[in-house]
Amino acid sequence: MSKEANQPDPDWIVALDKPPRDRTRNDLYVIFLRLQKLEAFTNLPSSLFLQICQCAFYEALDEEVVLFRQGDHGCNWYFVLSGKLECTTTEIKNRKKTFHCKVLSGGANLGQCLLDHRAHSVTVVTKEWCELLRIEKRDLTRLWEVNRPGLEKLLSFRSAEVLQNNGPHAIWKKSQDRQKLNVSDQRSRSPSPQRKSPTAWKPSEKKRLSPSPSIKMSIKKLHHAGFVLRTLILDRSPSLIRDHKVGSRTYRRCMVGSEMVDWILQQSPPSIIKCRLHVVGMWQALLEENALSHVGRELPFADNHQLYRFQEDHLGLESQPNPVEVQRAEEDWIDTLNFLTKICSDALMRLILKKPPHDRDVEELEIIYEELLHIKALAHLSTMVKRELAKVLIIETIEKEGTTRESRMRELPNAAWFSKALYVKLTYNAKKEDRDPLLIDDNWGCHLSVTFCTASSIVFGDEVAIKALRVKENVLFHQGDEGYSWYIILRGSVNVIKYGQGVVCVLNEGDDFGKLALVNDAPRAATIVVREENCQFLRVDKQDFNRILKNVEANTVRLKEHGKDVLVLQTVFLNKRTSSPTGNSTVQSTSKTSVNADEDFVIAKKKKVASFVDFWNVVANSSFSESGSVRDFLETLTLDAQEDTRTNPELQESLTKIQRLVEKLRRDEEYKQIHTWEVQKQGLSEFRRPSSDATGSKQRIPIRIHDDAIFRVFCADHTYTTLRTSVTTSVKQIINSVSEKMCLGGHDLVLCEVKSCGERVTFRSDDICITSRLSCNGQIFISPREHLDALTPLPSQDGPEEGTIAILETLDSREFAHQLTLYDFELFKCIHEYELIYSNFGRHNFPGCITANLDLFIRRFNEIQYWVATEILLAINMHKRVQLLKKLLKVALYCRDLQNINAFFAIMMGIGNTAVSRLAQTWEKLPAKFKRLHTELESHMDPTRNHRTYRLWVAKLSPPMIPFMPLLLKDLTFIHDGNKNYFDGLVNFEKMHLIASSIRLMKFSRSEPYSPDSGALVKNIQEIKQYVRNLHVIDNQKLLNQLSNRLEPPKTI
Repeated sequence: MSKEANQPDPDWIVALDKPPRDRTRNDLYVIFLRLQKLEAFTNLPSSLFLQICQCAFYEALDEEVVLFRQGDHGCNWYFVLSGKLECTTTEIKNRKKTFHCKVLSGGANLGQCLLDHRAHSVTVVTKEWCELLRIEKRDLTRLWEVNRPGLEKLLSFRSAEVLQNNGPHAIWKKSQDRQKLNVSDQRSRSPSPQRKSPTAWKPSEKKRLSPSPSIKMSIKKLHHAGFVLRTLILDRSPSLIRDHKVGSRTYRRCMVGSEMVDWILQQSPPSIIKCRLHVVGMWQALLEENALSHVGRELPFADNHQLYRFQEDHLGLESQPNPVEVQRAEEDWIDTLNFLTKICSDALMRLILKKPPHDRDVEELEIIYEELLHIKALAHLSTMVKRELAKVLIIETIEKEGTTRESRMRELPNAAWFSKALYVKLTYNAKKEDRDPLLIDDNWGCHLSVTFCTASSIVFGDEVAIKALRVKENVLFHQGDEGYSWYIILRGSVNVIKYGQGVVCVLNEGDDFGKLALVNDAPRAATIVVREENCQFLRVDKQDFNRILKNVEANTVRLKEHGKDVLVLQTVFLNKRTSSPTGNSTVQSTSKTSVNADEDFVIAKKKKVASFVDFWNVVANSSFSESGSVRDFLETLTLDAQEDTRTNPELQESLTKIQRLVEKLRRDEEYKQIHTWEVQKQGLSEFRRPSSDATGSKQRIPIRIHDDAIFRVFCADHTYTTLRTSVTTSVKQIINSVSEKMCLGGHDLVLCEVKSCGERVTFRSDDICITSRLSCNGQIFISPREHLDALTPLPSQDGPEEGTIAILETLDSREFAHQLTLYDFELFKCIHEYELIYSNFGRHNFPGCITANLDLFIRRFNEIQYWVATEILLAINMHKRVQLLKKLLKVALYCRDLQNINAFFAIMMGIGNTAVSRLAQTWEKLPAKFKRLHTELESHMDPTRNHRTYRLWVAKLSPPMIPFMPLLLKDLTFIHDGNKNYFDGLVNFEKMHLIASSIRLMKFSRSEPYSPDSGALVKNIQEIKQYVRNLHVIDNQKLLNQLSNRLEPPKTI
C-alpha cells in the first residue's frame, strides 16, 4: 500500500509512464526538473541527463516485494528515489545460511552487473513502500557505449555493486579491515602509504589505461615472430648470432643490423618482400616490443653495423632450438613474414617520424606522404600541403606502464567525493610555504598526492584542509591553455572534456584536434585526456603550422579578367609512378602574379592546340571518335588550320597532325561494325549464330553506343516478348515498342526490374542501357503503375537447385584462378575511364553516354560472391563442404598471387556470407592449416583507417592487376559528395585532381598486358574456361539463409 507522504508530483510520473517515443519536449522538461533535485544527477553531462529522461521508467513497489534474487540475470538497472530495500546473500555451500548485507535507501543504485553480463550476487527485497527509477538493459548498454565517463559517475554514486564482488565472507572481511584501519587512524595521524586493505577495491586500478585487445594480440604475435626468426636463424645460419668485440668490450650472441636485413631478403620469397626498407620496418616493430634489443639501448633500428640481440639472448637464455621447435617455426615462417609485412609500414613510419625533420631523406619523406594519404583528417588537404606536413610531423606517444602527464595546479570544487574514499574540503591559505608532498591513503586504496601544505594543516578523518591537489592524469592539454600544437590521432582515442559539461565527445583514429586554437590564436577550448595505452599522435608545432598556411597562399596563382578571379592555379606534385604523360610543354608562371585577358596565353598558340587535340585522342580513345561534337570541332579546326598555314608555313606540321587524326576517324566510322548483345544468365554476352565459335575463345570487346541488345520483357502472368534495340534506346521507347507488340492498353505503363527476392526497381523514362544494370538473376517486367505489387519473380530466378561440386573437384585450383583472372581482365579492359565519371556524376548528366561495361564488371563481382555461397550451401554432405571450402580458399590465394584483387575480395566475401559463416560444424572440421590461411587472407580485407591495409598492398603491386572496383567507386563518390564543383564561381580543380588520381589507378593497373603462365599439364582447360564464364548463382539472401538452416539447424534455448 502506498503512502500519501511519499506520493510524488503526478506530472513527472505521468511523463515517465509514457512510452519513450511518445514523450514530448514538455514531458522531458518535467522529468528533468524532478531528477535534477537529486544529488546523484547534479553533475551529469546534459546530453546524458536528457537521454536518461528519455528512456527511464517509474516503478512504485509495496513492502516485501522481491526486486531480484541471487543468481538471477538482470534485465533492469534501478535507482532508488525513496524507501528502503534490504540486500541479503546466501552462502553457496550452505543454502540455509543467509547473510544480511546492507539496507539501501534513497539515492542508491543497483544493477551494474548488467554491463558485464554477471548474475546478481545478492537478493534485494523492499522493506517499505519504494519508488524506483528503472532503465532497461538495452538502454543502459547504449548509454554506456555513448557516454561511459558520465555514466560511471552515476553508477558509482552510492552503488550496491561493491557488495556483489566476493560474497559474504569478503564483505565481512572488508568490514573487519575497515574497523582495524579506523583504530589505527585514531592512534596515528600519519598513515603509511603501504597500508592497504587486501580485498579493497582500488579506483586507481579501475581507471588504469589498458591497451585494446587488438594491440594485445599484435604484441603476442610479435613475440612469437621473434621466436620464429631466432629459431630459423639458429637452424639455417647459426653464424649470424655470434660474439662481437667493440673496443675493449665483448658483446655476446649479437647480430649486425645489415646482416639481419640481408638474411630476411635471402630467405623470404620475392613476392612478399619488396625492398630493404620494409625489412628495416619489420625489425623495428620487433625492437619496439622488446622481442629484440639494441646492446646500447638505442631504440631505432639501423641498417648498418649496429648490434642487436633477441630477448632470449639478452636475458642469458642461450638455448638451442630442438627439432620440434624448428618444425613449428618452419610451419609458421610464411605466416610470420605476412604478419611482419602488414605492420612494417607503421613501424617504419614511427621510425622515420622519430628522426629530426632535417635528417629525413627524400625516400623517407615519400613514405610519410604515402601514409598521410590514408588519414581521414588530412583527406581534404591538397597534395602540396601533405608534402609540407611530411617534412615537419613529429610522433608523440603516451607510453604504456602508466606513463602520465601531470595536470597543472588548479583548485578543485569546495567539496568532492572521491569514490568511497575521503571527504575532502579544500581551503586556500597563502601563508603555507611548506612544499613537502604527503600521500593520503584511505581504507579503499584511493591515493591523493598533496602539495603546498604543512603537516599541521592535514586533518585525517572526514575533512582535509589543503590548498590544491596535483592529480595525475593522461592529459595532453587543458581547457584555457595556450595552443602550441595541432594533433592527429594515429592510434588510440581521446576524451574531449569541457568544464561543466563533462565528456562532450570521443575522438578516434584518424581524427584531429587542437587546430582551432592555432588558427584563431585563442586558448584551448577543451581538455584532451587519452583513453587507452599506447596512444600515438602526429604533432605539428605552431610555427610550422603557420608557415605551411603561408606557403599555400604563396604557391597560388590567380588569373584575373576585368578585375575578377577567373582561374586559381596551385602547384601540384603528381605521383610519378602512376601519372600519365604531360606532353612536351609545361606552363610556368610566377607566384602571386596576375595575367590579364589581353595577354597571350600559351595554350592559345596554334601549335599547342594541335598537340592538345592529339593528346586528347590518346587519352579519350573510343569516346573521342564516337562523339559527334568532337568530329564537328575537328572539321572546323582543320579549316582554320589550313587558312593559318597559308600565312604561317611553320604551322604545316600541326596541320598534318590534325589531318591525320581526321582521316583516322573517317576510316573508323566507315568500317564501324555493329555488335549485338544478348541478355543471358551471366549478363550481356555477344550474340553469335550457332555455327560461330561457341567456345568463348574469342576476346571480349567493349559495348559501344551504336551496338544492339536482345532481351526479354515479361508481363505479370510471366508471358514475354523479345526485343532487339540499340543500347541507347530509352525506357520510354522500349515501353512503346512492347505496348505495341503485346497490345497492352493503358497509358501509365512502367518498366522495372524484378529481382529474385521479389524486390522491384523501377526505371526512369529517360534511362538508357538498362540491360547491363540488371542484378544476377534479375528480369525486366512491364506493368501498369498501380499493379506493380502483382509482379512476382520467375521460377527460374531462384537459381540452381543442385551444386556443381562434382565438377569443381575435377578442376585444378591454380588453373581455375588463372582462367577466372583472364576473363575478369577481359571485362576490366572493356571499361572506359569515362564510365567512372558518368557513374559518379550521374548518368542523366551525360545524355547518350553509357556505363554498360562498368555495370557488367560490378555485376561480375556480385556473381562470384554469390557463386561461392551458393556452391557451399548446395553441398549436402559435410565432408564435401569442407573440401569445397578448402578449394575456394586455395582459389582465393591464387587470385591474390595473380593480383586479381577484385575476385579475391569477392571470394572472401562469399565465404564470409552470414549463411556460410554460421555453419559452425563445418568450420570446426576445417584443418588448422586452412583456418590460418583464412585468417591471413581476411587480414587483407581490414576496413580500418579507410582500408589502409588494402591501399598499402596495392601501392606495392605492379601492373597488370585488377583493383577492388567497389572501393574505387566508393572513393570517387566520397570525393564527389564531399567537395563542391565550384568555389566562388571558379572550378574546383582540387576536386578534379582527386578524381583524376583515382581514375589514374585504373589506367595504371592495365598498362601492361595480362598473360600469366597457364598450367601446361592441365588437360581440361576448355572445361574450366566454360565454367568460369557461366556461373549459376542464388542471389536471394533469404533463400541462402534457409539452405544454411537446413544444413545446420539453429540451436534452440
